[in-house]
Amino acid sequence: MDSNTNIDEQIRTHLTGNLSSEIPELVKSRLEQTLQLLETEPMPMQHRTHSRHRKSWFVAAAVVLAIGGTLASGFISPAMAETLRKVPFIGQIFEALGDNALQDANRKGLSLPVNLSATDQGITLTITEMLYDGVEIKLGIQETSTSKLPIILDRSNRYEIVKSRTQEDPAHALDIWYHAWSNVRSETSTQNIGILSFESMLGTEPDRDATISKEFPLPISIKKVGDVEGNWKFEIPIKWNASLTKKISINKTNKAPDGIGSITLQSVVTSPLGTEIRFKTAEAYPSTSSSWSGFNSDYMVVDENGYIISSAGGSGGPGNQMQTNIAEMIHTKKYDPIPERSKTLIFKPYKSGRRYGDAAITLNPNALPLTLQQGEVGSVTVNSMAFEEDRVIIQYDVNGNDPVGQKLAMEFIQDGKRVFSDNSKLLRVNNSVYSYVGEYPFQKDRPIKLYSSKLHKATFYKELEFQVPLR
Repeated sequence: MDSNTNIDEQIRTHLTGNLSSEIPELVKSRLEQTLQLLETEPMPMQHRTHSRHRKSWFVAAAVVLAIGGTLASGFISPAMAETLRKVPFIGQIFEALGDNALQDANRKGLSLPVNLSATDQGITLTITEMLYDGVEIKLGIQETSTSKLPIILDRSNRYEIVKSRTQEDPAHALDIWYHAWSNVRSETSTQNIGILSFESMLGTEPDRDATISKEFPLPISIKKVGDVEGNWKFEIPIKWNASLTKKISINKTNKAPDGIGSITLQSVVTSPLGTEIRFKTAEAYPSTSSSWSGFNSDYMVVDENGYIISSAGGSGGPGNQMQTNIAEMIHTKKYDPIPERSKTLIFKPYKSGRRYGDAAITLNPNALPLTLQQGEVGSVTVNSMAFEEDRVIIQYDVNGNDPVGQKLAMEFIQDGKRVFSDNSKLLRVNNSVYSYVGEYPFQKDRPIKLYSSKLHKATFYKELEFQVPLR
């Protein structure tokens, strides 16, 4: 058996073995239809040895892709089992290297195979897969060589990607899309895998959606791989799978408390890759202590249950200065994907409270829960600590009016090593108490401290809040 298909074989083995016979006819029918539509040639890709947890994710993803939903148990006939053994696992790089959002989008079937290769300087680059949600483009890339590949010194800046003057660009794709960043990982000394991310240069333009095509060729030229110069050219077919992307046009304006400033919410785009919110702000110029400032405000997004949609960056710039005493800004903010259960998106402009002093406690795993006051804003309570060989899993509650600011103000410390809590995951919201869980690289036999800055309460601008129905 070719080593390139090992992980595929493991997936098929799990799918075809030890499953019960109780499966709804509809599910079995959908599985049969899916198998008939899929390609039967294995994708030429090799995977490193993954942990048991990683393999379980691969298997779960394969099941989701196969039936379009979650299958806890089911029956697969001998004919179906034989077909499954020939089915390639599409989106392998997205599954292996993508973040949670990209993995989820891939499991929902939004990625498409590409399999275009170019060779130069003894290095073969293969664009293996593509995912386009109308806002971002993700490409899976594989490096292979018969000798050692250049060392990965910068995971996010591995490739020099330029606009080629010798390639045709009928859709003017390279006037619209730019290579934002990469993520590359070494599998072996002769094989690397990575993800290329492209974003739109028209992110804040009012007519962006009318300008961007749903299907177009993306011509790219890679001039450097690590420190090796060369010329790897591709014309990648980009196709938008719009089935799970929702674009909501709003264009509604709310006035700020000072009567001068305002926010115009232009649009909301939701997809399995994330959430994009575009808006304009106007504020008094020059500003005063009593005037509202869109530039200095924060923007929280929650659903109807108070569940926080984490921020994922954004961009902005000056707008049209129609009046000399009014400053306008245009903004594009990005957030994590909206949970499927959420029915309403709530856009909440606010300003975090100032920090004043700090507080700390030493955590005793045998005397939990322990609460640390974070000043006027509220408190954090550590409820449980579960130690493993090289880490501890900490579950804690944040209680206060600025859960985002309170979480960012926290640090866990052991032997002088400080780890922020921004990698924690929100589990639930209950009566304005936000429950989080996070993993930290700490040992059981050494003390762990919880540190936090003290904060004044945040100021929320209710007049500027927007509620956007999603379902």
